[in-house]
Amino acid sequence: MSRQFINALKQKSLHIACDITGKFYISGYGGMGMECISPATEDSEIVILSLIEKGKLLQKDRVRYSPELDLDLKYYDYDDV
Repeated sequence: MSRQFINALKQKSLHIACDITGKFYISGYGGMGMECISPATEDSEIVILSLIEKGKLLQKDRVRYSPELDLDLKYYDYDDV
């Protein structure tokens, strides 16, 4: 799973976000440009935390509101160092 997950991050087809409690979410775009967002699974969280620790996922400064979740989220950029 982690290879496909990382490839999707590199291609910018998946995006990682977290709320103020530190819960991670994964988003992507479905048909007709609609964003789909859901909580990260335990397996995904392990990969996300590993990428953050290695400095490959960098948190952006700005906060974006998600109407689907009714939450303010901070997004991450994938930096393939």
